[in-house]
Amino acid sequence: MVKSISDEFESKLKGFGNDTKVQLIVFADGDKGYSSLDAYFLTKEIKIHARVPTLHSFRVDLSKNEIYSLSELPYVRAIIENQRIHPS
Repeated sequence: MVKSISDEFESKLKGFGNDTKVQLIVFADGDKGYSSLDAYFLTKEIKIHARVPTLHSFRVDLSKNEIYSLSELPYVRAIIENQRIHPS
């Protein structure tokens, strides 16, 4: 299995607090992975801010622990940071 988080993003992630929310783009592994990832987000009650079916991707906001859990799923191809969300 290919690692879904880059070394650069993982090193940044280690510096975040556990409750820090990060805006992510998550890429699924093909059509079946896209459906599985959509179901995962629904089951976990994670709000999907955007879907791009042609790229098999979603935009979601997740905490550090949620990101690590997501990265373990076999149908997740890549997780990239879009931006960190700062509480107001």
